[in-house]
Amino acid sequence: MSSIKNELTLLFSNWPDIFNRLFIKNEAVEFPLSEVRHLLQARILTADANNCMQSHYKIYRRLNSFFLVDFKNLEPDQVFSPYDEETNICAPFYIDPIQKNERILELGTGCGLYGILAAQKYAQVTAIDINKKAIAYARRNAEINLDSTMIAPCYHVSDARAFFNQFSEQYDLIIASLPYMPCPPSHQNKKIYADAGMFGNEPLQRAIHAALHFLKPQGRFKTYTMSLGDRTIAQLEKECLPALESQGWSFKITRLYKDPPHFPTWYKKQFPIIANDTAEWLQILEDKHCAYMHYLLVEIGFQLPQKCEIELREYNYSIPYRCPTAALQNLEKVKTL
Repeated sequence: MSSIKNELTLLFSNWPDIFNRLFIKNEAVEFPLSEVRHLLQARILTADANNCMQSHYKIYRRLNSFFLVDFKNLEPDQVFSPYDEETNICAPFYIDPIQKNERILELGTGCGLYGILAAQKYAQVTAIDINKKAIAYARRNAEINLDSTMIAPCYHVSDARAFFNQFSEQYDLIIASLPYMPCPPSHQNKKIYADAGMFGNEPLQRAIHAALHFLKPQGRFKTYTMSLGDRTIAQLEKECLPALESQGWSFKITRLYKDPPHFPTWYKKQFPIIANDTAEWLQILEDKHCAYMHYLLVEIGFQLPQKCEIELREYNYSIPYRCPTAALQNLEKVKTL
């Protein structure tokens, strides 16, 4: 265990209120410097002459691991803090089936969460992102959460642009942790982690077409995403995946809401005052039958058990993720082809 992780673990275990105030609420706290010496040396914390300290980072905790992320800000390169509600679903979907020495590629690593969890299982992980700040955070989080002897053989992170120029490996699993939220075309200062284009899923569709050829014969491509659509079906199901099926690929979709929320209504609740061009964009989504938010788990491969399988599951909470837990319940199998 790294000295930084050890101090974070002790803080969380012995002084949970201090941990919460420092790393969740972004408050200044008086606390003995001797208990956080390595956090100060690493400039995760800073302290004044009165032993009053404050954190430069928000910390996202997953089980026994700690991930540096940004407190919410207005910068386009903000490194996003994951939601428990999403990681409670994505971690089992992505990580639980992984075996030792499998080769994993993570597209859009962000803070490094899933790639580092995979490396903890001794998978060989390559994690990439277009956000240079996220790359720096992922490297630092690997140093915090992985044994120093594991990093070189098990975890490598790099810039996505450079990576695709020399893309030659084949992988057992490709994880796509990509932006999926639609964004009005006129919106300024779009955050890298949140900009999925006018209709959403644009980064995912590009990634699918670029990355599937680098799967091993029994490899899998997995993603958690939101795809707009009509009341009954997402655009991803209607357009992108059938095209892959015609090329010989199989896919499995797990729908996570029985009744998908209406996107324009949700958007207007989040942003009560909207410009005319944003209102026009929302109307375009309505006119093109892309007004409902379908949350999906998608798995693509050549040798899935079924050619095309669609399941329905449902959360016990509502968008935008405000409840403390996120258990999934299998409700019914909708269709198997």
